[in-house]
Amino acid sequence: MSGLTRPMGAIATCIVIAGAAMAAVPGDMNAHAQIHTLEMALSAAVNAGDARKVMSCYASRGLFVFDASPPRQYEGWADYNNYWDRLFAAFPGRLRVDTTDLSVTVVGAFAYGHNIEQVRLMAEDGTKTELVLRVSHVYRKVSGKWLIVQEHTSVPVNFETMKPDVSSSR
Repeated sequence: MSGLTRPMGAIATCIVIAGAAMAAVPGDMNAHAQIHTLEMALSAAVNAGDARKVMSCYASRGLFVFDASPPRQYEGWADYNNYWDRLFAAFPGRLRVDTTDLSVTVVGAFAYGHNIEQVRLMAEDGTKTELVLRVSHVYRKVSGKWLIVQEHTSVPVNFETMKPDVSSSR
C-alpha cells in the first residue's frame, strides 16, 4: 500500500456495537444512534468508492488525520479528500471495509469512539490484500450534525518481528 494513505463535564455513556452490552444515560441514545449511523454511512461510502460521500462524514474545518500508511498525517479536509481520490483511483471497485466493535462515548457536543475495520483490497492484477485496522475517532456536533474532526488509524506491531501485524484480530 505504499503511497496510499485513512475536562468536559461528566462523561455520558458508552455504547458498544457487535459484541458487548449497552448502557445509556437518558437522552444520550439519540447522539449514539446518530454517530452509529455516521459510522455505517462512512463504511457504505468507502464500499461504494464514493469520495464525496466519504468526506461528508468529516468536518470541513479543523480536520486532522493520522493514517496507518504514508504519509503520516493529513491536515484539513482538502488534504484528506485527495487521499480518498487517490485510493479509489488505485482500487476502483475493489475496496471493501467492514466496521465492527464500535464503541462511542458522548460528552456534550463532543464524542469519541473506536472500532475495528477489516479491509480487503484487490489490485488490478488480482492480488488481494486483507488487513485489520484499529480506528479512533473524535466527533463534534456541527450545526446539529455529528461529524468526524479527528481520526487515528493504526496497525498493531508484532514486537518479535518488529513488523506490522495486519491480520491481528485481538
